[in-house]
Amino acid sequence: SDFGDNPFIKNLILSSLGYSHEAKKEYKPAAEYFEMLASAPDYDMKDEVLFNLAQIYAGMGNYEQRLNALNKIISDHEDSMYFKIAKESIPG
Repeated sequence: SDFGDNPFIKNLILSSLGYSHEAKKEYKPAAEYFEMLASAPDYDMKDEVLFNLAQIYAGMGNYEQRLNALNKIISDHEDSMYFKIAKESIPG
């Protein structure tokens, strides 16, 4: 709440918390932090967040949400460095 008026700091904290939980294989809280970033209107690195979410969802065994995150990269972030990886990760 202290950084609610500073989107950059707030997003940096959310990202750091997401990565910390992911490193500890605490996928549910990691997903929650990255989902906050994915829905934040002022966050510019959504392609990276979606890629992280895809990895986290796979770790949780939630392959439908994993595919949704990868498809969102493909549909919304054609210039992303994750675009090709996302495209190759989708079966079919």
